[in-house]
Amino acid sequence: MPEETPQLPVSKQEVQIEAPLRSTEGGKLLDKLKIQKKKILIGLGVFFGVLAIAGVVFGAYLIGQRSIHPARPEQGRGEPTEGPTPTPEVATPTPDPTADWGIYTDSERNYSFKHPQTLTSSECKDGLHLFEVSSELKASEYCETPPFGEISIDYSTSPFVSGFAQSSDFEIEEEQITVGGTEAIKQIIEKVNEALGPDFSVEVYFSSDDFYFLVTLRDEQYEDIFDLILSTFRFD
Repeated sequence: MPEETPQLPVSKQEVQIEAPLRSTEGGKLLDKLKIQKKKILIGLGVFFGVLAIAGVVFGAYLIGQRSIHPARPEQGRGEPTEGPTPTPEVATPTPDPTADWGIYTDSERNYSFKHPQTLTSSECKDGLHLFEVSSELKASEYCETPPFGEISIDYSTSPFVSGFAQSSDFEIEEEQITVGGTEAIKQIIEKVNEALGPDFSVEVYFSSDDFYFLVTLRDEQYEDIFDLILSTFRFD
């Protein structure tokens, strides 16, 4: 059998010396752990602080970029999208219905106007008559015959007075117009008493320089032509 080595007895003094040595080593280890923990916490604090500052700076940068370059609206959500620039429409000029008309000029009274080639002019002592040539009357006879059914232009050095204004046999519709840049009065006259005169007539009164004018229409079928003739009046 192997022989057992006898253990020497430990004295109380040796036990007391060994115990303080162990407690001192454990304290040093604990202190090291505390210091290491503080370093870790400080490092983490610094890291998160830097991260927060970087986030603020990056957010400010994004806001600045949006203000400089606004976001374009996304397509497909109802916002208008950029397309090709539309070609502007060129207005088609309205043809002049009086382009092929003749021109009548009165150099004595310094006025002119245009009239259809189908109307013949006849100068009378009291004015000008425009009419369509008929087999019933010659041009020279229009000055001696009441000019019903045509257009007449009368002039005078005295104002004209309407012969219908005070009559209850006619209804008068009056309006303000412009003839050759001059203010004029237009009267549309319809008779009430069938025994008197034509059924319809229009009288336009205006003046220029030393002359007074009365332009008369006595046939309703020429009303559009009458208005066009008035629109072509010019005073020199």
